[in-house]
Amino acid sequence: MKTLLITVFCAGSLFAGEVLKSLDIDDQHYESVKWGAVNQGKIVIFHSRGVAIIPLEKLPAEYQAQFGYKPDPAPPALTPAPPVAPPAAPRIQPRRGSQATGDWAVYNRDRAARVVLDGKLVEKSSLTTLTGFLVQERTRLTVNDQTLRGAVLEIAAHREDTGDVASAMDLRPSLWKHTGEQVLLMNYKPDAVVGGLMRVYVVEAKAVDDYRVFKVGTEPSFEQWQTLTRR
Repeated sequence: MKTLLITVFCAGSLFAGEVLKSLDIDDQHYESVKWGAVNQGKIVIFHSRGVAIIPLEKLPAEYQAQFGYKPDPAPPALTPAPPVAPPAAPRIQPRRGSQATGDWAVYNRDRAARVVLDGKLVEKSSLTTLTGFLVQERTRLTVNDQTLRGAVLEIAAHREDTGDVASAMDLRPSLWKHTGEQVLLMNYKPDAVVGGLMRVYVVEAKAVDDYRVFKVGTEPSFEQWQTLTRR
C-alpha cells in the first residue's frame, strides 16, 4: 500500500500559467494540459478535449512530488532465480504389497491434477488459480466477533513483456509484478517464505469487512488420498 499525504489546494496557484503540451496517463493522451485543484489524492486537469480527474499515483513521477504525493519506496527487487528443473516428488516408500505399490503410482499421477478442498478431492482445473507474493505466514482478522486466521497473499500480475515462457519456469519472480491487492488465504499454512512467489488453487469465500477471503486446496498425503478415493 502507498503512503499518501492528503492535501487540498489549488494546483494552479503553484503552477500558474503552466501549460503542458501533452501528458500520457494510463494509455490516455491529453494535450494542452492545465492543472486544477487537488483533493483527496486526486487532481483535476483541463485539456483540449475537456476535464479529467486523475489519481495522483497515476501521474508521472516528476509531477507526483510537486503535488504532495509520496509513494512508499518500492520493495527491493528480487534477484531472478536461475532456471531449475521442478523438484522431484518426495520419495516416500509405500507399504509393501502389490495393491499399495499400484496405488502409489496412481497417487503420484493424481496429485498433479487434484487437491483436497472441504474434505474432497477436487480437480485443480475447476478452481481459481491465484499467483502472488506471500506477505504474512500467519495473521488474524477479527470483525464483528468473527475471527479468521490464515496467510496474507499479495496478488501478482504477469508482466506484459515476458513473452512465451515454459510452464515449468512460470513461477520465476522476475516474470511477475506487484499489484498491491492483498487477500486472506483462510486456515492456510504456506510452504513459501515471506516475499516469495507462490501459486494456490482456491474458491472465494464471503468477504469480511471488504477483505477478500479464499479457501485453498491442499496437496493430499498418500494416506489421505487413499481414504478419499475409496469413499
